[in-house]
Amino acid sequence: MLYKVSPFGYFSRVSKVSRGPWFQEYMVEDDGLEWFYVYPFNGENVHLLSNNVPIEDRERLDNLYKAYNRNRVLGWAGGLWLSFETVSRVGYFKKFAWGWRTLSFLGVGFFYNQIFQYVNG
Repeated sequence: MLYKVSPFGYFSRVSKVSRGPWFQEYMVEDDGLEWFYVYPFNGENVHLLSNNVPIEDRERLDNLYKAYNRNRVLGWAGGLWLSFETVSRVGYFKKFAWGWRTLSFLGVGFFYNQIFQYVNG
């Protein structure tokens, strides 16, 4: 029996539903009736189900979720850009080896991203 080919799950005969790989954890799941949202808030994951919501409000909720994700991605992009500028221009970081400079780039980018999230609420 091939791996995950049959509808009975991974290795047993019990039906299991895979939620996908780790990088798709924050994507919206749609089962045709309702939408299931997962997003981080204050360090923990928040789960939101659009059950018993009218269609027009569901569209507004989806637009709000997309705007939240867009702001999160823009925060990371801005943080990594400022991190690149910081690590490439500050003399303290120029003395580092390439590995430490890369780790500093990621750490400073995370720091700037946290500042953007704090400022934007």
